[in-house]
Amino acid sequence: MGGAAFATGQDALHTPRMAPAVYASVRARCHAVLFTLFTAVATPIEGPGKADFGDIDIVVTLPFPISDVTAEDDPENTFLLQEATARLGAVRTSIAKGKATMAIPWPADLLWLAPTPTYANGDISLSGCFRSLPHIQVDVAVAPSLSLFYWALFKHSHGDFWSIASTSMLRPLGLTVDERALWLRVPEIEHKDRKRSKVFLTDEPAEVLRFLGLRILADFNGHRDGEGRDCNGGGCVSLWEQPFSTAQALFDYIISSCFFYLPDLSSDSQTMGNNTHPSLLKSNDRRRIQRRSLFRQWVMEYVPALYVSGHHLPTKFNTGAVPSREAVRDAAFAFFPDSQAQFELTCIRYHRENHLLAIRKAVKAAVPETLPRAHHVAVCSAMRLHLGLAVSGGESTPKTEMEAEEAAAAWTVDSVTNYIQEKWLGILEKVAPASYAKYVADQRRV
Repeated sequence: MGGAAFATGQDALHTPRMAPAVYASVRARCHAVLFTLFTAVATPIEGPGKADFGDIDIVVTLPFPISDVTAEDDPENTFLLQEATARLGAVRTSIAKGKATMAIPWPADLLWLAPTPTYANGDISLSGCFRSLPHIQVDVAVAPSLSLFYWALFKHSHGDFWSIASTSMLRPLGLTVDERALWLRVPEIEHKDRKRSKVFLTDEPAEVLRFLGLRILADFNGHRDGEGRDCNGGGCVSLWEQPFSTAQALFDYIISSCFFYLPDLSSDSQTMGNNTHPSLLKSNDRRRIQRRSLFRQWVMEYVPALYVSGHHLPTKFNTGAVPSREAVRDAAFAFFPDSQAQFELTCIRYHRENHLLAIRKAVKAAVPETLPRAHHVAVCSAMRLHLGLAVSGGESTPKTEMEAEEAAAAWTVDSVTNYIQEKWLGILEKVAPASYAKYVADQRRV
């Protein structure tokens, strides 16, 4: 199976997997074309030992000026990507959110290397499911900045590297690598609001690797990171400039991290999120096992073999008990000095916001439910104004949510409930005399 974006439905295109020679040639041709539009063009490092390729992924950034179109006119780079697909000769395209997926014709000079589609009845003619010559799927993503360009290359290098590292090591320990940076999650917020639980650590690839205890340079002669030289005595060789030679080499690299650990399967390993065991994988990881051979090899072969052999590199986090999120959090605070203050500020903001919501809810609940709806709404509004919980922009009321949070901090749910139940009528008379007069008049008519 090759690129699948255009391989099904009406007028499906034959997009078979490419041999390495075809992949390298077409990738180079695409890069050359895209360099006429963008200053920076690159493809993430491929996974180890790939015998063929389903599509070509390319990241670009810093476009050259085109016509009169500015970045403000084209915030999602739609015009740029349309121009890119045209120059690449795409016959089918899908463009959205700064990304283009396209099908380009298989080069005529490489057709002899194209697999021939075989159908269920054994017919290999082009009169069957696919009615055209083969095509190649190319995915182009525009990075908003040069730093995000380099991060995208880092994040998507070595195939399933980050999927494996995240599933087996980072995620259980409260770390997250996404399309922008490395983050530390706040445990007490994570299960309620995953997006809000993230605390920024770094968007520098080298810093990520150093924090995780992963070598940047190849180690040929037992040298420590930064001291190894290549076999010919030349410059240092980065592990992030070319693919690993084998899946085994990539897996060995992952477990060299100071945070890698093998949970005790006899204990409640799910407590620490033992995502190395297939039965405890999340649904998207289980799907990845079916679709990604490298990920499947890690989960089904490599990790079980580690348990059998008992051989993995001991670190300060896995010499004894399973590493705790607190230990990893403290390591992050030590390595990234600004992160502790941001972590604490995130906690404070989250708790203040939730306390404000709880107090507002308690105020509403404390107002008698027997009041007619119109009066109930007016009383609730008056109570919030009186307590400084409403953001109205008036001279005597809070102008920001932060000021409302400060006002709410003076109350507990119980204290504000008792206060409103006892004082609501007097507060209404003081804060909203017109609403009070209407309420009294309606009560007299009852």
